[in-house]
Amino acid sequence: MLREGEGGNRVDVVFDVYRDISIKSAEREIRGESDAITFKNHAAGQKVKQFKNFLRNGDNKTSLVRFVVEHWQKTLSRKGLEDKELHVTCGNRCYKITGERVEEDEELRSEQQEADT
Repeated sequence: MLREGEGGNRVDVVFDVYRDISIKSAEREIRGESDAITFKNHAAGQKVKQFKNFLRNGDNKTSLVRFVVEHWQKTLSRKGLEDKELHVTCGNRCYKITGERVEEDEELRSEQQEADT
């Protein structure tokens, strides 16, 4: 499952957070986020025809991240981790996912919005 982490036993995945009230929300408004279509539910195999428009909406990004993280937490997905730990953010929470279990990592909680800062 995780070929990128071949040499190590831990993989970290950090996603941006899209809050309605923030300094960044004004910038997203200028880029046209409010004009984008909002998807309420995501499902495995669902196709989005205009992915660029889909990504213009912060709510879509948030729900997509939630969908991916929930999928990775499922037993079948966890089996692919083998002996690795996957640390992944969802909102301000961080989850440690292993082949055996999922637990919230309280020490890695964050209010940071941008994943690259």
